[in-house]
Amino acid sequence: MKTKFTLKNGQLLGDGAILMISALLVNIGNYAFNLVAGRLVNPAVFGEVSLLVTMLLALSFVAMAFQLTASRFTDARAFLMQAAWRSGLVLAVVFIALGSAVQRFFQLSSSLPLVILALSIPVYFAMSVGRGSLQGKLNYRRLAGTYQVEMWVRLALGLGLIALGWGGMGVSVGLLVSLVACYVLAQSNATRQSAEETTPSERKLIGAFFATTLLYELSQILINNSDVLLVKHYFNGHDAGLYTALSMIGRVVYFGTWSVVMVLFPKVVEQKQKGLPTTHLFWGSLGIVGIISALVVLACLVLPTLIVTVLFGDQYLTVSPYLWRYALATTFFALANVFVYYHLSLDRRTPVLLSVLAGMLQIGLILIWHESFTQVVNCQVVAMLVLFLSLVVYHAIVALSARSAAAQNADSTSLQYQPSAA
Repeated sequence: MKTKFTLKNGQLLGDGAILMISALLVNIGNYAFNLVAGRLVNPAVFGEVSLLVTMLLALSFVAMAFQLTASRFTDARAFLMQAAWRSGLVLAVVFIALGSAVQRFFQLSSSLPLVILALSIPVYFAMSVGRGSLQGKLNYRRLAGTYQVEMWVRLALGLGLIALGWGGMGVSVGLLVSLVACYVLAQSNATRQSAEETTPSERKLIGAFFATTLLYELSQILINNSDVLLVKHYFNGHDAGLYTALSMIGRVVYFGTWSVVMVLFPKVVEQKQKGLPTTHLFWGSLGIVGIISALVVLACLVLPTLIVTVLFGDQYLTVSPYLWRYALATTFFALANVFVYYHLSLDRRTPVLLSVLAGMLQIGLILIWHESFTQVVNCQVVAMLVLFLSLVVYHAIVALSARSAAAQNADSTSLQYQPSAA
């Protein structure tokens, strides 16, 4: 029994390493894209480039909801693919219809990049279903490959077109082609099935799970981006730029451990379906995330000046004292993610509600205390600590309830088979 436990954790580490390396390369590639694009064009064009990328990323919570749902319900892939295409096409039509208004609001030079970007939406959602299917089937090598294809095609084609003077059009075309290439890879060797194979009761269950996941992914965007948006509102442009650099470094903890929970989710689902224990997967994932997070926080505490200088340059050194605190807040958030994804894979929804409340708490605290970077970062530390502790309490309550139920079942079984006094 002990050997079986070790092998499972070794497999978890191995699978996590594949996605972790892939995620690291993708994050480096995305940073390189912004850095090189900023050097190729003037600030006005770069503003359009960044806006177009941000618009697609704003829809990532919907795409991730499709991915996790497809990972949870691998047999409903055809139904989810159909839903992804339909919802994506509806959003694309709305996006195109509002193109002129969006162009005027953001003072873009042309609405054509918005049209190209709109065509990316249904492909993005459908590709996410394909990724979720790979994730649910534990095909981590191909899953990691989809992220690599998306990043490298976007990097090469997007930057190439920008260098040729395409500007925002280059970004939109690069995004569309990269998503199409990723979609093709994610669909390779996919078994054909009909959406009608999914029963109405199954669709209702899938819909409820999708809505819950959508809410949780929305809360993640809320937690990850609300501080930057509020700082841009309350601080001047120079300070907002400094804080953005601080947040990008501090979130290394989150992006560095993201692959662990992506591995945890389908493995727990698989173990549950087989009637096998899942606790060791939870503690193994929590331990991995804790170790990685502790190392990052320690590095930010001991070498903040070096880290900031290497990544952004001397002009950003004023944020170095806040680096370890921001990393600490992200650590609590990363640890909380392990709890949420674990219980979500077991169809428990309360952690999602706790995450949403924590996001609202973070916004509320920053709205009250925003006189300095110290106050803003401390607000995040408090909010994420509250989230983490609330999830620890919830997990303990669930574990105690499960033990109590198991003990009662054992007692009832022993009484049922107790020999008669006669």
